[in-house]
Amino acid sequence: NQNVMKLVKKIAISFCAVFGLTAVQAQVNQVPAQMQQQQQATPDISDEELQKFANAFQEVQVENQKIQKDMIAKIEEEGMEVQRFSEIQQAQQNPNQEVEMTAEEEKAIENLMPKLQTIQQESQTVMQEKIKSAGLTMNRYQEIAQMIQQSPELQQKLQSMMQG
Repeated sequence: NQNVMKLVKKIAISFCAVFGLTAVQAQVNQVPAQMQQQQQATPDISDEELQKFANAFQEVQVENQKIQKDMIAKIEEEGMEVQRFSEIQQAQQNPNQEVEMTAEEEKAIENLMPKLQTIQQESQTVMQEKIKSAGLTMNRYQEIAQMIQQSPELQQKLQSMMQG
């Protein structure tokens, strides 16, 4: 079941990369509760379509790893530690959390944001092309990802397809 949770989180993370970073982060934390609440019948999805999703998902994962490497490189080029950058980003997104920044950190963040947004925008385009080339529309990819997050049976099926 640990592997299934990792898979669900990976799906959520790939969502973040394809559809923007903030919207899905909240969903990742809700997944375990949803999984326990929703023991429903398997949603309407064929094996063929699930295989297309698996193919697209794996392509998106590869692209996601490239993005992370590119972003880490940019952060380090600005002379920041990735951990510190993450702390500042999380604090900036949470109105109840304050963070002390040095003038150097403020300048680095200011320089980094346009570069990171460019990386993200370019990668979104690439990932959307990979999803389309796997034979799915963006809407259907999203629908299937949501079905998988809510269906332990589909999660198992997807995991088997990706391992096999």
